Amino acid sequence: MNKTLINIIQVLAIFVLFLSVFTYLNTQKSFFPGWTELDKSREWISPESLVFHDGKLWLIYTKGPFEEEEIGIRYTEDGIKWSPSQVLLTESKEGSLYYGTPRWLKRLNGDLWLVWFSGVRSLGIQSRTLHYSKLEEDGFGVSHEIHQYSTDYYFDSVANTPDGGVVIMMEYWPPDYITVNGRLVTAHSFTSCAVQSANENMEWDQPIILSETDYAKPIEIYLDSERVIWALYEESDPKEGVCFQTSEDGILWSGPRRRFIEPRVTSFFQRHNGEYVAFFLEDDSAYMMMSPDGYKWSNPHLVYRNQKPYEIVEDKYGEYIIGEPYDLIVTESDDGALWAVIDCGEFFLLKKYSDEQNVEDLKEVRNFHMKNGEVACGIAGITGVTLLFLRKRFE
Repeated sequence: MNKTLINIIQVLAIFVLFLSVFTYLNTQKSFFPGWTELDKSREWISPESLVFHDGKLWLIYTKGPFEEEEIGIRYTEDGIKWSPSQVLLTESKEGSLYYGTPRWLKRLNGDLWLVWFSGVRSLGIQSRTLHYSKLEEDGFGVSHEIHQYSTDYYFDSVANTPDGGVVIMMEYWPPDYITVNGRLVTAHSFTSCAVQSANENMEWDQPIILSETDYAKPIEIYLDSERVIWALYEESDPKEGVCFQTSEDGILWSGPRRRFIEPRVTSFFQRHNGEYVAFFLEDDSAYMMMSPDGYKWSNPHLVYRNQKPYEIVEDKYGEYIIGEPYDLIVTESDDGALWAVIDCGEFFLLKKYSDEQNVEDLKEVRNFHMKNGEVACGIAGITGVTLLFLRKRFE
């Protein structure tokens, strides 16, 4: 056989070798160590807040494109079967009264509060009202008005203070008074981030501005087991990222700490074992990161990835992409399991994480890579022997 044909056989053999090894090493099933998908609900609602209380996982959701037309709750005991939805609040028929940003707050004494704000669509109304309702044996009780604040602020999240009070985190649009057609009007040139605290009698201090950049969006406010309040917010100046500030009383705050992890952080809290966790979205995936102290973070840990082509649907409010994660809310149950609800537009997923499952899954990953290595070596050996045989045979 001439040398040209031998060279062609050699090139083909090497190509098959590399193609086989590359394909095998880079082909594996979708894998989310520690996480198990329990439920997929095809409903057009927006999951807002999640909490584990009295042996049940409680979800609060909203319906509505801007301010919420409806606020409702449901719960599950096993993560598979949900209770019927209970609608708590609906927009007034004439549309003037609206509600927004419902949040769970588990009080230091064990009570469960539902906190939300209400507003009125009227040029003459310049305030919003913060409410709470406590979960009783027969459902949620009376609604209590606990705070009125300016419409320059937009309630985002709430946490306990160490002394039994509460602290809220808000978006803040600093008013910028300008003249339009001879009339003085209020405009808002940028978004900032503010906190405001109250004692156990709901006597409120003045709002405190945490960030005064061109853009700052609240993420989470949280009281950890060391009696430290964490306020996380996203900034874009001088570059996009996440900042946090801490306080022991909700009044005196540290300066902004170094930026950490990724933008689009959606949840942050401390687990029962003392470990801090943060969740964020990037492209079509959701991730978890862990930290022993809230400062030094692990590499991202995959929670969810959309693996189907995007589907675009349209309703009276506009077009939406289905499948891409829009939001991710997470809580922890008494046994240390993490429960995550992932909002993907037309449907939402419920997933559960356990440390024990994570250990088993990571073992499976290591075994998978070992098997890949063995198979790759086998392919290389067989291809090499075949190549030598062909060369000897046709020389």
